[in-house]
Amino acid sequence: MLLFLALPLLLFQAAVTGATPTEHPKRWLGVQPLVDHVSKGPFGPWPPICTSQAVCYCFANERSQANLEKIVNQAVAKWAHAFLNSALEIVPDNEDALLCTNPAVRADALVISDATKDNDKKWNHGPDCPTDSASTGYDYDSDDRGRHRLDFCHFDPDDRKGTVALAVQAMMHELGHAIGLQHEHARNDRSDFLEFRCEKLEGYEEAKRLVELDERAHFEDDEGLEDRLRLVCADDDIASDYLPAAVAFVRAKDHRLASEKRKWKYYKRSGPFDFDSIMIYNSFANSPGDVDGMDPKNWVLKRKGKDGEAGGVWQGGSPKASEARISEGDVARVCFSASLALASHSICFVPGSDTISQVAQLYPKRDGSSNDAMALDKWGVSKGKRLKVKVRGVEVIVAAPRPLDG
Repeated sequence: MLLFLALPLLLFQAAVTGATPTEHPKRWLGVQPLVDHVSKGPFGPWPPICTSQAVCYCFANERSQANLEKIVNQAVAKWAHAFLNSALEIVPDNEDALLCTNPAVRADALVISDATKDNDKKWNHGPDCPTDSASTGYDYDSDDRGRHRLDFCHFDPDDRKGTVALAVQAMMHELGHAIGLQHEHARNDRSDFLEFRCEKLEGYEEAKRLVELDERAHFEDDEGLEDRLRLVCADDDIASDYLPAAVAFVRAKDHRLASEKRKWKYYKRSGPFDFDSIMIYNSFANSPGDVDGMDPKNWVLKRKGKDGEAGGVWQGGSPKASEARISEGDVARVCFSASLALASHSICFVPGSDTISQVAQLYPKRDGSSNDAMALDKWGVSKGKRLKVKVRGVEVIVAAPRPLDG
């Protein structure tokens, strides 16, 4: 069965009966919700505009638009189930002016930039070509133009057919950061679920040489190589100098760089771990480009099981980029906040449950109603079903979110 959803405008009504409000452990790591339109920390959800909370974007230049517009449209469509259950939208800041240089585009728009270079495969597929989100959510501490930035390097303009699936998967992930979500594998309790094998990272052998030289004076003279390598894998300040590939794996509590501590101080996480989240890295992420990423001996991340190793983890739930999807946990991340103590609560249907959970929402339903779930079966209309989505005039069929991994 297909449900039709036209983005960004969506309203889907159905009856909810026999449901009882209850607390529910939320599945997310990211920014906290707004309280009376005020962010608790420097970063928060995007501010409400009329009846929605929209992540508004533009393209840095004509080349970025030409290369990435279709990639962005496809990635936005993949988040459709989250839009159905919240007031969140991901839309151009100005439909008639997609370039950030146009004066009609606001200063706080998310600037999407293609960081690749034409006819330069070494750069495009090398470690120095950045795919990076400058902020997680909306930056409330600054009013600088371009402060929300998404630099993208996963779509090779010289190999469009060969890289489009990977590019859509990566854009889904980066848009998750723009929404306000952080890496699932950066949770403080990661070691309960994953084995992080730092020695498999790109640049690890060079890091051995650099930490022995220690030109940035991070270590005491009597610290041995083993201790130095342990620190370079776990400390973002040291990793940024000697092993940049490790920075994205640093746990929340281990950030020491002032700019990162400023962000991570206010992030909140859920109880359960979401192995299929679009916000988790693949097992082979940041490993050397010349190794077989599907060979477990080269994996950076390994999933733990009751009796030891239990295989790989995959961004969006599949080792094939073309099959990547958001998870039910990702939808819950958008729908729920980490706090149950706000003065104004919304009622939200719990993914994978027959009950309704009364919690404050990161992106509440667009009508602002405190009992909208009593009139809208917010999850039941989409759970387990595909959606036919229209994004900027193009219809896309979106697979249902991956079920929560019990």
